Amino acid sequence: MLLTSLKHCGVWDVVATAFKQKVATFEKRVTKFFTALHPFGMRKYVTAVGEKWTINQLDADSHQIKNFPYARYATDVTFQRTNVPSGSDVEKKLFYSGKHHLYGHKIETSVLPNSFAINYIGYCKDSISDKTIFDENLDFHAANLCKKATGIEMADADDLGPDRELRWAVLVDNGYQGAQ
Repeated sequence: MLLTSLKHCGVWDVVATAFKQKVATFEKRVTKFFTALHPFGMRKYVTAVGEKWTINQLDADSHQIKNFPYARYATDVTFQRTNVPSGSDVEKKLFYSGKHHLYGHKIETSVLPNSFAINYIGYCKDSISDKTIFDENLDFHAANLCKKATGIEMADADDLGPDRELRWAVLVDNGYQGAQ
């Protein structure tokens, strides 16, 4: 059921009909199963990749960002469209995106230069700024941008401030202005 839903699920009722189940029951069952598998998937396919691909490994395999070789990864927030949430207008407003003119939520992902995702933050209300989402995930960023003893001798920019000896850079867009 889960694999079929991931591959073919545009709308829950279509896939639920294929399994001859009520929509609410089917959605709840698949969601619970996915929730149970999520920690395993994160460990195997996300966390392990982040530990394997150190800055030295990226450099050795020529996977650094050309103009920013001292950047460990890039982080950005994407908008994920959802149905209009039920509830009062005040609750609905939190999920409304004025930029996209749709209801939805934001998802933050950090991606290495070789296209592997090493972090994913579950959805946040669209009314929350990108920088706030980044700041809420500061423990991950601090741990993964910390320079290890083996990578300190690599090329680094001169204008990164007093912390350049301690941390690698992260690439972000204008929505993160003020992040240190």
